[in-house]
Amino acid sequence: YTELLDSPRDRLDELKNLVLTHILLLNPDDQKALDLHEDHAERIAWYIETQYQNIVHDLPDSFYRKARIAWVDLPDFSNLKDGSGRILEEIPIDSEDILPTNWWR
Repeated sequence: YTELLDSPRDRLDELKNLVLTHILLLNPDDQKALDLHEDHAERIAWYIETQYQNIVHDLPDSFYRKARIAWVDLPDFSNLKDGSGRILEEIPIDSEDILPTNWWR
């Protein structure tokens, strides 16, 4: 992953594959599941890469030393698409699983 710093597209693809395998715990041989979760994994990969760029390259050293991290907003997971671009059905979220308004700010 770090050896792909000079190739952003390859880096993002590798990170997306890592998300599919190690975060979403999908079987790399199950192409149907991989296609179904491709958009989901890509959004998480973009979030991880953006956080990396933000913390490692953009954050002033004095902020880092004080643990004053300017976190990037969480990805929006609405209107997720499958591998063919079809928007997936929204899954209702239990009200106990929703964070309070402005919790992350």
